[in-house]
Amino acid sequence: MADVALARRYAGGTRSLDGSGWALLSASLLANIALAVACGWLGLFPISWRPDLVAPAGVALGLAGLAIRYGAIATLGRQFTWRVTILDDHRLIEHGPFAWIRHPGYSGGLLAAYGIFLGLGTWLPVLTFSLTYVPLVLWRIRAEEAALERHFGEAYVAYRDKARALIPWVL
Repeated sequence: MADVALARRYAGGTRSLDGSGWALLSASLLANIALAVACGWLGLFPISWRPDLVAPAGVALGLAGLAIRYGAIATLGRQFTWRVTILDDHRLIEHGPFAWIRHPGYSGGLLAAYGIFLGLGTWLPVLTFSLTYVPLVLWRIRAEEAALERHFGEAYVAYRDKARALIPWVL
């Protein structure tokens, strides 16, 4: 919800290099959250394996994801936008959470969403989110990385070679 409150600040840049990717991501995220809330509220598709453990673990995962996401946004400062764009004074950020992963905002957002869905105790949104939202994030990452490589050249290639995309030391 903080993203909605900060929408004006996040709308930086004048040209989006991924078409309407942010709109697709937003629509998919909102649809998946609506599904999760409806399933949780109506008690549909409950997680039957240890809900007493799954729900608190989901809340903890969600909070950790939010901390990672907003830590990444704070590290980027005014360079964070919803658009895939290169700003006039754009710098390659390699410190903070970006020292380990190239897209900590997405990593944190994914963790937060999965945590929310697990916290609501329903498995269907986990599945639909994985099939609808995650592919859009992966597509968006490719668009961002292409733009960054065009702008920063070998400096970005070197950074890409040392930092993982979404999960430290793994992916």
